[in-house]
Amino acid sequence: MRTESKQDFWSQFLGHLQTVCSPAEYANWIQPISLKSYDSASAVLSVPNVFVQEYLLANYK
Repeated sequence: MRTESKQDFWSQFLGHLQTVCSPAEYANWIQPISLKSYDSASAVLSVPNVFVQEYLLANYK
């Protein structure tokens, strides 16, 4: 069984988001996010500030 690295998982996820978000939306809201950890049930993300956090929760939850 192959286990996917955190970086591989995140790169694939970001690649998917680029296909469903506009370039501006991706650059402004998605690109600043970083992946802290993940498992089979959840992911822990880091955002640059509370404004970005609130926007993401309001628009992408």
